[in-house]
Amino acid sequence: MTDTALVLSHVEDELFLYKQQLAALGFDVAWCPLAIPTRDLGGVVATAAPRVIVVICSKVTETILVRLRHIMAHCCAPLLVFTADDDSRMIDEALRAGVASYVVDPDGAADRLPAIMRVADARCRLEQQRKFDLLQARQSLQERKTIDRAKGILMDRKGLSEFDAYQLLRKSAMNNNEKIIDVARRVLSVASLSAERGESARS
Repeated sequence: MTDTALVLSHVEDELFLYKQQLAALGFDVAWCPLAIPTRDLGGVVATAAPRVIVVICSKVTETILVRLRHIMAHCCAPLLVFTADDDSRMIDEALRAGVASYVVDPDGAADRLPAIMRVADARCRLEQQRKFDLLQARQSLQERKTIDRAKGILMDRKGLSEFDAYQLLRKSAMNNNEKIIDVARRVLSVASLSAERGESARS
């Protein structure tokens, strides 16, 4: 199956050299007008399912930045921008939006596309790994909080030390072939249900 390169520009005719280079790299090229309404971009990206996205424009405007952010919200493919605009603020904003490569030389960059794409691919992979690591860290922190809450309930209700409460969770997880976090969640669920019943009984 051939990968697709989604190219957005104001005029399709200006893409000849880019199409040649992308075709040489084995891509099918799909073109989309850069002036497309932002609300329609998600559908275009979903339909194309691109391996790489290339944006070509003479100047990066606030409207184009909005479109870049919208693209990255719907796709994790490397996004390359080729422009004549060397405004440092726009460069910073584009990189914050998730652009993997921002090249200030739209006319002379087509022949360097293979090398530019290799760098963009590497940057994209690093960014995806960073996001994954951050998500894992957040999940791990949340799980630790849940386990600590479960330990606290066991310590309070069974008069256990923190160490013994953790060992009880661990033993239950091993006996039932579960993860400790699953046992901890069940402890919290039972405790919550007991508290609700207690409130109902007092009402």
